[in-house]
Parts: sequence; C-alpha cells; structure tokens
Amino acid sequence: MKVEKGNIRDLVDLISLRKKVTILTHKNPDGDAIGSSLALYMLLKKKDNDVSVLVPNGLPYYLKWMPNARDIIVYEKNSSKATLKINDADIIFCLDFNALNRIANMGNILISSNSYRVIIDHHPLLTDIDFAKYLFIDTNYSSTCEIIYDFIDRIGFMDLMDEDIATCIYTGILTDTGGFCFESTRSYTHEVAGDLIHRGVKNAKVYRKIYSQNSIYRLNLLSQALKNLFLMEDIPVGIMYLSDSNLKENHFRKGYTEGFVNYILSIREVRLAVFLVEDKKRKIIKMSFRSKGGFDVNMFAHDNFNGGGHVMAAGGYSKLSLEDTINQVKKVVYEYKDKFRA
Repeated sequence: MKVEKGNIRDLVDLISLRKKVTILTHKNPDGDAIGSSLALYMLLKKKDNDVSVLVPNGLPYYLKWMPNARDIIVYEKNSSKATLKINDADIIFCLDFNALNRIANMGNILISSNSYRVIIDHHPLLTDIDFAKYLFIDTNYSSTCEIIYDFIDRIGFMDLMDEDIATCIYTGILTDTGGFCFESTRSYTHEVAGDLIHRGVKNAKVYRKIYSQNSIYRLNLLSQALKNLFLMEDIPVGIMYLSDSNLKENHFRKGYTEGFVNYILSIREVRLAVFLVEDKKRKIIKMSFRSKGGFDVNMFAHDNFNGGGHVMAAGGYSKLSLEDTINQVKKVVYEYKDKFRA
C-alpha cells in the first residue's frame, strides 16, 4: 500500500526557508523510530533549520550510543520544553507512526498546533488521517529509515548525507528487518544498505552496538521468559509472559525484552507468537505478536487488543490482569484456528 499527499517540491521550499522544525516519533521508540528521526534531524540542521526531536518516553539502553541521541527531548522528563517545541514549530515531521495514540499526550498538543504536518511511515493505515498536509506512507518498505533514504534523494539533499546520518538510517533498517532476515527485506533494501556502508557506516560495529550489549540480568530475564513459555493444544500458537516480579528480580531496564517474542516464533510448529509483559506502573499488559505462514497479526491486534502494526509483527495491550489476559488470549486465538496454515 502506497499513500502520498502533498507536493514534495512545496515541502522542499518550506525546508529551504530555514523554518523551525520539530520531529516526533512514537512511544517506546525502537531503532527505526530513533534512526529515522536523528537522520532527518542532522540533515535539516545542515540546511540551517532550527530542529528538535521529541519522543514520548525514553530510549532503550541499546540505542543511546547513536549520533546526537543526547539531543532528543523526552516528553515524560521535560513536558514544558517539548510542548513549546511543538507549539512553535512551522513544520512537524511525524516519523514511523500514523495514528495520534502512538505519541501519547503529545497527540493533543500536535492537533492544536498551527504547523505544516508531514507523515513518513511504513505501517499500514488503520484509520483515515486528517491531521497531516503531507503523507509519504509505503508499506512495501522494510522500515521508515529506508523511506527516509529515498526521501532525502527525492528532495535533492543526498550530497548532505555523511557517516552519522548514514549510520542512523542503517541502524533503523538493521533493527526493523531483524538483521535483514524478515520478509520485508527486499533486494533494494540490500542495495540501500550497501550504499550506506559505502558512505562510511561501520556495519559490524553497528551490529555489536545493537546486539552485543547484553547484561547478565537481561539473559537471566530471557531464561525466565523461556521458562514461562507454553504452546497451545491443537493450534500452532505459543504464548510467553513476564510478570512484574520477574522484571524486578532481574533488574529490568527499558529495552531488555526486545526480540524475546522471536524465540517463540522460532519453534518449528508455531504460526502465532504472543508475548505478554506486565506493566504495573501503567496498569496494563503490553503485548507483542509475531506470525509466519500468512496470519495477519496487524488486524488481529487491532480487532482484539487495542493495537496494530504490520502483517507479521504487531503490538497491543490489555487492561486485564496478567492471568486474565492469558486466558483472554487463549479464548481469542481459538476463534482464529481456521486461519492458521503451514
């Protein structure tokens, strides 16, 4: 699915006027969210724009090394400054999301601003979008970072891409493709990655920064999650969970559970992987869904668990207890038993 709205040349003219630009990305930001935001941030600064990057909550530990990550304003820590940056912006870029609930409390502030709004994203549309003048949405791309690479080319700024910008884009592509293993990885994705390496990206170093930063606590937490893993009877569904006490016992840090859901999906017979994490502070159960064999977890999450994402990777949440959420998942997946296929 590809959706475009607005004249890209008009947008280039706005950027060339050295406007105040604010870049927003979604809560619980991942490598694609941070990578695309920082890449665009550094690029627009080179065009002498006054640029800021805002996120609803903090970065996971494995992304804090990224170039200019310290410049990011976290709404939860400094809501007054973040609000000012949104209200004062001439242009607001919304990266890696296309629904206001993905930016939490910043959504209401965004709606009340008088800015030009631009969405660049690779997630499917689940609702009509009426808060942006410019749309660049394409689900054929592996990541928003891959779209940003093409966007930079289309607006004629490719000569401004240095090693730091390329590194941020590469990081987003690497993480959103699962190390170039997910089905969203196209031959073009590898072409882009190759060009980024040509521009100076130290690909092995980036990989180590992302995937070789484990602590003993994270590995112990993974061990606990695997102990909590079970398979459903008669249907190819695996469910894994972590309770609040499991998190506390293993000194949980933001980002520790990244990738845990993929261990469920690695089981040969599993077609749907469900990973649940209790969040007592927010009084919700966070949910991650992964699939293989064509089962659409995007619609599954949207229709049943207040979520969405991609066809084979999505998220959601439940306001029930952990035990009740597990029972609800068991009940709901049986309603889809005819949709699983090998």
